[in-house]
Amino acid sequence: MASAAGRVTNLATIIGITFLLVSFIPSGSFGLGSFVDYGTYEGTVFGAVGNIRVNISTYNSSGLQVYVLDYDDLTSALENGSLEGTDPLMSFEVLSNYSGIIEIPHPGLYAILFTPTHNETVYWDVQISRPLPHTGAFYVGLVVTGLGIAGMILLKVKGHVRIPDLQR
Repeated sequence: MASAAGRVTNLATIIGITFLLVSFIPSGSFGLGSFVDYGTYEGTVFGAVGNIRVNISTYNSSGLQVYVLDYDDLTSALENGSLEGTDPLMSFEVLSNYSGIIEIPHPGLYAILFTPTHNETVYWDVQISRPLPHTGAFYVGLVVTGLGIAGMILLKVKGHVRIPDLQR
């Protein structure tokens, strides 16, 4: 019986460690770049189920105003031809480079829009990926590994503790 319990704890530990390792495998990322003229907007639409890592760069340290919109605000901006009446999730100015994590409140389609801050044409480049570790697999891995190690410790302690025979 102890041998079967030992195999189960070993299996749980191996599965947990596998989940931990998988949580650090990079997911697919995509990048896009384009020129944008002053007074116009360029950008990209992407699907997200959780927070995203964004790397934005410009050519010659030209300034860009960046807006992150959800699907409803994006459709409103497209219908109206401007960002008036929208509530961006995030907006900031990029002077040359930006690297950070953008919090996504719920799964869905989102857009990142760019417009120059000065009267010039600017080339922008954006890379979007999921941050590491992937939290779902990471937390499952921690719990399963912890349970497996706790089971191993309990089996070792149980094997070394002598229980007195009370039926004598």
